[in-house]
Order: sequence, then structure tokens, then C-alpha cells
Amino acid sequence: MLPIHFARYVVQPALAHMGEGLRGFETLPAVWLVVGTAAVESGFRAIDQHSGPGDRTWGPAYGFWQIEPATAEDIHNNYLHFRPGLDQRLQRLLAPRPDRTAQLATNLSYAAALCRLIYWRQADCVLPQTVDPARFAALWKRFYNTPAGAGTEAQFLDSWQRLVAPWLEPL
Repeated sequence: MLPIHFARYVVQPALAHMGEGLRGFETLPAVWLVVGTAAVESGFRAIDQHSGPGDRTWGPAYGFWQIEPATAEDIHNNYLHFRPGLDQRLQRLLAPRPDRTAQLATNLSYAAALCRLIYWRQADCVLPQTVDPARFAALWKRFYNTPAGAGTEAQFLDSWQRLVAPWLEPL
């Protein structure tokens, strides 16, 4: 999958759908932050958290954004529950089947929207005005991978340079 296609045909439409009336939700930096998150989390190829050859276990994280079901449920129960309009928009992205957990891996629009919501719900997660990979790396580490996570800002930047930067262009 080419990152420019991913940005244009998956992430941007999902964020536009969700961001109606939400200033800053669907900006160009927001789109590329979500694309960069997929790059570092899965390399645009793994839809199940896979530790290597011989790993026959499933999860615990799914999809290009490697979202854990507990994180998705937390967003639904403790954030969207109190924002019914936003919750309804996210619900419209869900397919009737399979269940929400499986759709973390199978429904790119739903998972892209959840990825953006992971950042969005943090009051102090302020996106830059321009596409800024170093700032994206810091935001990813603080709010997505978290300080307790194994990922590093250097890994984000490496994934960005290898997978995203060659394709970066206006959408």
C-alpha cells in the first residue's frame, strides 16, 4: 500500500467524516500524523500484533494502527459516551459485521478514526500547523505509544523516513 493512497483514500475521508464541526480534527497535519502512526505501528503490512516467525497468537493489538481492544472500548465507554454526536459519526463508520474488535483490523476507516481519537481526546495534544515529523514522533510517543511503551521517537522517525517521506505531497 502506498502511503499517499492510504492518506488520500482512507485517512483523509475518515477524518473528514468524523471532524464535521471539530476545528483541527481533519487538518493536513492530522492526516499525516495518523499515516505516520500506521507506519511506525505496523509498517502498513501487519494487521495483527506479530512478534516474529512462529508467533501463532492473536493480538493483543490489531490493524495498521495496532489498537488494543481495551483502548477502543475505553474510547467508546469513557469518551464517546459523553459526546453522542461524535459517537454517532464513529458508529456510522462501522460495518454490521464483524464485531468492533475484528473491525480494528478489517475496517480501515473505523480504525483510522479511532487512531485520531486517541490523540484528539488528550486536551494537551496540540498538533503543529504544518507537517512536522519530529513533533509527530513526540506526540506519538507521549499519547499513543505512551512513556511506558517500548517504542521510541527514533523508531517513529525511521519509519517516517523510510515509508512516508518519499510519498509526502499535498492531498
